[in-house]
Formats: sequence, C-alpha cells, structure tokens
Amino acid sequence: MASPDIVPESQISIFKFHENSAIHEAIIHNNCLMKLAGIFPSNEKQVAINLAYQLCENYPTLLTPGASESRVWVDIRCPQKFEIKTVLPLSD
Repeated sequence: MASPDIVPESQISIFKFHENSAIHEAIIHNNCLMKLAGIFPSNEKQVAINLAYQLCENYPTLLTPGASESRVWVDIRCPQKFEIKTVLPLSD
C-alpha cells in the first residue's frame, strides 16, 4: 500500500502559477511539480489524511501539516479538479 510523504509546512516553498484563468498554488517536492489539492483546518486533519492516502494510490502525494491547517499536494499530472476554499489574492 502506498503512503503519502509528510513534510512540515515550514519546510516547503509555495509559489503561484496561472492556468485556465485562475491562480493556483504549487510546490516542487522530490523533483516533482505538485499542485494544491486541499486545505484543511486542524479540526479536519483526518479528512486531509484520507484524501492524501486516496490520491497517493495513483500519484505522488505530499501532506504538509501546519499549526492551524494541513495541506494536501498531488502531482500536477493528476487530472482531478480540486475546489480550494481559500481565495488567493492577485498581487500587483
């Protein structure tokens, strides 16, 4: 059974990219470009873990726990669309 990588949020560098008229967050982990699949508040940590395990069956996946939230990242080649509940502000 596959398992996702787990790295503290403080050890990753997040950048933003534009695709399909939207701004997305991404990271590079183990030479793999990964897109954000979900942001979960600390009281939904198990939901984040479940999503990470589901995704890692087919794609490299990373779970980044933080103090107030956990994020799930998946290989950018994953065709699944994710609805991220956080609105990212456009910078000038």
